[in-house]
Amino acid sequence: MITLKKAILLPLSSFALISCAFQFSNDPGAAKSKLEENGYTVKLYTQEEYEKLETAETFDADLTLTYHLTAFNEAEKNYLFAWYFTSIESAEFWNTFNSVSFSELNTYGDGVRFTSGQSNNVVWTGTNDAAKLAGYTFF
Repeated sequence: MITLKKAILLPLSSFALISCAFQFSNDPGAAKSKLEENGYTVKLYTQEEYEKLETAETFDADLTLTYHLTAFNEAEKNYLFAWYFTSIESAEFWNTFNSVSFSELNTYGDGVRFTSGQSNNVVWTGTNDAAKLAGYTFF
């Protein structure tokens, strides 16, 4: 007979192993490669390049932005925008300041699962499939 202690510890230990095995991507090069391998058109911008983009007019980047990633797969109607910051604190501040405007980027309407969030020093918004593929979410 399984004891109460084992009944509680078994699921918790399984969750811990799964959590440790899955790590969110905070490497823009790795996300870029993974998306390109799956048919996305991907561009990676430095902060200086980002400041010249239309996106920068809607989403101001502070001086701690290191990279901005855009990815589109028109055939599958998937897209992703990701901002990489030098620290988690900078990403948190920027995410809080800009997250209300993320819905403006939901260009494909209600038929596509839209997501946004933060993992470590990365803030993203786009379709769930693209975010999952890039390693920002696993659901």
